Amino acid sequence: MPEPAISIVIPTFNRAEVLFEALKAVAAQGFKDFECITVDNGPSTDATGEAAGEFSEKDPRFIYLRTHEKGDFKARNIGCGRARADLILTIDDDWIMTDTGTLEHIVRSFETGDRLGGLGISEYYPDGRAKGRAESPAKGSINWLDRIRETGFYYPGMISRWGLIGNKFHYLEIGRKHMVHHVRSSAFAFRKQVFEMAGGFPPCYSIDGNAYRAETEFCLRIASLGWKVAFTTEVQGLHKVLPKQAGSFSRGGDARYFYVTGRNNTLFFLRNYWSRAASPLFLAWDMLVGNSTQPGFLRFFSTHKHLRGVRFPDGSSPLGKSMKGKWQGFIDYHRGLHRMEAGK
Repeated sequence: MPEPAISIVIPTFNRAEVLFEALKAVAAQGFKDFECITVDNGPSTDATGEAAGEFSEKDPRFIYLRTHEKGDFKARNIGCGRARADLILTIDDDWIMTDTGTLEHIVRSFETGDRLGGLGISEYYPDGRAKGRAESPAKGSINWLDRIRETGFYYPGMISRWGLIGNKFHYLEIGRKHMVHHVRSSAFAFRKQVFEMAGGFPPCYSIDGNAYRAETEFCLRIASLGWKVAFTTEVQGLHKVLPKQAGSFSRGGDARYFYVTGRNNTLFFLRNYWSRAASPLFLAWDMLVGNSTQPGFLRFFSTHKHLRGVRFPDGSSPLGKSMKGKWQGFIDYHRGLHRMEAGK
């Protein structure tokens, strides 16, 4: 069988109904030169196998893999390793390509010859809210103190070594590509060559299936190899099936989430922006200020007032778990990068 133009990798676990809709949308794309690899990382105990099998049994372009490896980024690495195309698109299992020209547009975006290595794609919710609208705050209305209090006001797609990460991609002007430092993993295309050169998504971030910041470091690795990373608001045909997730600390729903994201965020910045000698400086800053989803003391008490009285069953608090995670990220960094790369 000849190699396809693009391989689509979809990690999934116990999401049979939404997965079926995602695969049906892939099959309906006008661009037909693809393969679609579903990686069931559990494996699932619901009808996920049947949903994926309905496509793979009829069409050899659809492949269903089952693995006992936990975590969506491990599933992405497995799927990307199996991919035969020179171009890979990873999407979450609840994202639907409602525009039949979406896949072709993504493929053509990599044919410009401008050394594009990775491309994030704008996403929309069922209510029509886009993550690509030009609805940024009035120019000059955001000062440095606002950015420290809420890192969502930091420049979209940009990263500061002081822990500021611009994640409000809906502030970007619609209808063009924007050069950025990072993109989301939920709709992310990249060259297979770049994936292999970068070593895939780094496993050191994977804890209990959560690999927060793995895609962020992967984007930095792409840039370090001399390729560009962009975010496009030209594609308007990718919609999320499930309702919009609750933001910040309420996402994840348990104490472990706050611990893992705190640990991974600190680890990410120490690995990529700070020397071992200067690492205590960043840890102190991170614990004092932090960022939006892993706030330090100042941000927690100024912009996360709704979490002050929250307690988990074990008696811990969101701030306590986040702080413990930050400290663990610092410790893991000093244990040695070679051990962390092995996922230890």
